[in-house]
Amino acid sequence: MNGTFAKKNSLSIKLGFWSAFLFTAMGIGYLIGLGTTFSVFSMPSWTDIDSYASFIKSMPGMFYTLCQISAFLVGPPFILLMCSIYDFAQTEKKILARIAICFGIIFVVLMSMCYFVQLTVIPQNVHSGNLGGLEQFVELNAKSFIASMVVLGYSLFLGFASLFIAPVFFQNRLEKAIRMTFVIGGVSSIFELVGCIFPKMIMLAMAFTGVANISLIIAGVLLCILFSKISREST
Repeated sequence: MNGTFAKKNSLSIKLGFWSAFLFTAMGIGYLIGLGTTFSVFSMPSWTDIDSYASFIKSMPGMFYTLCQISAFLVGPPFILLMCSIYDFAQTEKKILARIAICFGIIFVVLMSMCYFVQLTVIPQNVHSGNLGGLEQFVELNAKSFIASMVVLGYSLFLGFASLFIAPVFFQNRLEKAIRMTFVIGGVSSIFELVGCIFPKMIMLAMAFTGVANISLIIAGVLLCILFSKISREST
């Protein structure tokens, strides 16, 4: 990042800070909701659509829905954040930021479609009693079409976006810390995909998912600090 651009890009600074803040907040909200669902309540394993219909009508199901809302809302701030980073990237590294934006768009499109289905189509059909054929559109069903799309988006495309944006940061300790968190998050995301492809490695995949989520949340916090620092230097 080059501070000499700060005075010319006050809008990018504001967008960068607030998009990083919202990205972090949605990530924390997702982890809190998921942690509450697992620790306070009993998160059921997938059995059939009837059991899932009962689950989403219960209190644990409400917390799980909050997780899905957070996952749905994380997309737009992520793209705004990538665009703000692109605006400040040095000329020779802008191509990396542009590639990261492309992968990020694929990630956001997949997540938006998948979680919009979870928040609209699934509950509407459950409450009306139309359960036929819903199994392939329930995220909790690990063997469903929709679950594979979620994994594809979060692992492959978010992973590549993180890895390509990481080299943009290199000038000081703060930027190097941001780079490291993006690298850890990106590598963990891609290993999550490998774990999901091989059923015997599913627990390893879940571990990598946790590492990726925490790493990217930390990256969001550090980016808030970075954009706040750039804002102060430009005044």
